Amino acid sequence: MELTVFLAVLAAAAMHAGWNALLKGGGDPFDTMARISLAGGAISIAGVCFVKLPIAAAWPWLGLSLIIHAAYRYFLIAAYRAGDLTQVYPIARGTAPLLTAIGTAIILAETLPFLGYAGIAALACGVFLMSMKGSRASGFDLHAVGYALCTSVAISAYTMVDGYGARLNGSAVSFILWEMLGNSVIVALSALYVRGPSVYAGLKTEWPTALGAAVMSMTSYIIATWAMTKAPIALVAALRETGVLFAALIGAILLAEPMTRWRWSAAAIIVSGVVLLRIS
Repeated sequence: MELTVFLAVLAAAAMHAGWNALLKGGGDPFDTMARISLAGGAISIAGVCFVKLPIAAAWPWLGLSLIIHAAYRYFLIAAYRAGDLTQVYPIARGTAPLLTAIGTAIILAETLPFLGYAGIAALACGVFLMSMKGSRASGFDLHAVGYALCTSVAISAYTMVDGYGARLNGSAVSFILWEMLGNSVIVALSALYVRGPSVYAGLKTEWPTALGAAVMSMTSYIIATWAMTKAPIALVAALRETGVLFAALIGAILLAEPMTRWRWSAAAIIVSGVVLLRIS
């Protein structure tokens, strides 16, 4: 993986952890997600004016991505209602690279060198170790873990779909902006159906947070999808999960979640995985 792509994906990982922290710390996750999505939709409307429509062959992949992202949002919100950021985030993001590596090898026939698989395995071990002490009580909260694992399956699925769709389209920015516009419409309709107009009642005072989270979320994913057009999807997906390090720091500093010796040990394992991915 080229150094430019490597550093860009690390920046995307930091932004991804940041918007997840805003989602977790912004009150009810459903309402917060609706507000973030509305802000993202406004940005997408402006953005699609400057890009071409996706090519015809990319539209089925775009539609499939919208369906998978809807499932992802449901499981993510449910997971954050049941568990802490430092438990849910590592499990949800940690299993996804393993699933993505298997999926890209089987479905897309995209294989990696040995060091690449070793780096993915190290990252997965590190994030699982980090999550072991992450629940609100001792041990795992089964509801939080179950929803987090479902989230990871959705992450793996949309990563492969979006990575392949962006490659097919020839432009990651065009594919993702249109995908995010579609997602914002789906979220808005769902939010209004479930909660009514009151779901946006707090937007007058909370719009800076919603806008900041939307910018981080969109920029993070555009960078990651662009990187998938330049490097193997599984490597990019794994490197993006270094966001668990940023999430752990955010959770400890801003959300008063514990940072233990277990997590520092896990951080060292994750860093070793990053090194392996860089040299693979």
